[in-house]
Amino acid sequence: MIAPQLFSKIFTNDKAIALLRKIFLLIPLVLILPNILSNKVFAVFLVEPISDIIATVTGILFYKDFSSTLRSMPNTPSYN
Repeated sequence: MIAPQLFSKIFTNDKAIALLRKIFLLIPLVLILPNILSNKVFAVFLVEPISDIIATVTGILFYKDFSSTLRSMPNTPSYN
């Protein structure tokens, strides 16, 4: 929940995480996952949690990269 708000305030593209989750993850997963699993309905049901997990991991990685960038800047308070 925090990552989309954080990156919407920092980066110029305020919909980066939402676009990642809804367009770049959901649509391809809806098309690919039913072909992999035998139960098609269950495969579509799994798409939402899988895309949430991938978006969360991506948000955490962006946050870690951003916080290390903040730490390397001079005269910037340390954020944990």
